[in-house]
Amino acid sequence: MTTNNPVINEPAVSADRKVNINKTVDSTFAGKTATVWIYKYAQASDYTNEYVATTTIGDNGEIVLNDVVLREVPTVE
Repeated sequence: MTTNNPVINEPAVSADRKVNINKTVDSTFAGKTATVWIYKYAQASDYTNEYVATTTIGDNGEIVLNDVVLREVPTVE
């Protein structure tokens, strides 16, 4: 029996939409779970969300996310 599974081609992501996030918080938060929420403008809403992720804070309080893909190219950091 042969199945015809379609090949899903992911859309190409331009390099200017990829960012790395490397921030440090107080080390008392080490090992805790953090939600990183990136949004446009001065307030969050469903249409300004660019990225949401959950990560674990490192032993030294470091939060690191690599190759984060934003919905749009950022104009400021």
